[in-house]
Amino acid sequence: MQYDEKDLYKEDLDEDRPAPRQRHPVLLLLCGLLLAAVWGAWTLHRMAVDRRAAAAAARAAAAADVAAAAKAAGPGGAAAAAAATAPVPDPEAQPAPVPPAAGPGKRRFYGVVYDLANKKPLAAAQVILALGPPGATGVAATCPTDLNGHYTCDLSEAADQVSVSVSTEGYQGQFEDLIPPLRARSESQRRAVLAQRDDYLEPARVLFAVSQEVVLLDLVVVPKDWLPPAPKP
Repeated sequence: MQYDEKDLYKEDLDEDRPAPRQRHPVLLLLCGLLLAAVWGAWTLHRMAVDRRAAAAAARAAAAADVAAAAKAAGPGGAAAAAAATAPVPDPEAQPAPVPPAAGPGKRRFYGVVYDLANKKPLAAAQVILALGPPGATGVAATCPTDLNGHYTCDLSEAADQVSVSVSTEGYQGQFEDLIPPLRARSESQRRAVLAQRDDYLEPARVLFAVSQEVVLLDLVVVPKDWLPPAPKP
């Protein structure tokens, strides 16, 4: 009888062959949970996008209906339609969106300006940036706030000292917002912060790093009736 060499050494080869790798059930479970979490997050994102798109479409359709009704009603209806579709400010101040950089040679300041008493955004105020320390008279930029109190101001990046103030009626002065922001604090806490300032509401120096192209500068304005009464002589 003849034997093939493969038959003679088959048993030895089988002994040297590594055992098949076992799949760990816990690892498989974790992978499945991770995939499920990713799928769930993607699904929620798509649902949020769809809801926003549906809301935007509904607002556009409602505005179109109002405009059509106003056109049929004549000049008086057009005025009513304009009032109905006018933008509405945020009930409380919200963070300003981060703007893009201003470009070569410029530094951009941005933020929200709001009332210390009611936390409402201050529209149509003027944010004044001056070159030099507080009290400097060289105005470099004056930038208005929009309906939600947001603003952007661009200065030359060569300006290493900048002070800020807010010009608006009915307010005594302003100071830079804190962390956490004052709009997230109670009235008693906001009054305590104001008392700690010892009535110092003059233009304040803006602190920033030379490398910053975009500088966040939120400002709180103080209504006159929130200031403590002057001491009697």
